Amino acid sequence: MAQIKLDASCTGVVMHCRTCGVWFAFAFDLTEAHDRAVAHENRTHTGEEQAAHARREWRRRTRAKELART
Repeated sequence: MAQIKLDASCTGVVMHCRTCGVWFAFAFDLTEAHDRAVAHENRTHTGEEQAAHARREWRRRTRAKELART
């Protein structure tokens, strides 16, 4: 299972893959961070879907929050 940690701050998101230990990336927001994590997972950890699942859940929660505001 690919374990990609996202560390968000007010200025951006740093990503680190704990599975391979060598991949690091930076994104300016969580949308971009999740996309980069999924791309890494697809390239390097073929068949794994932890990052893809995390992105789906994050999008679902984000949409629910937006709908609750309206």
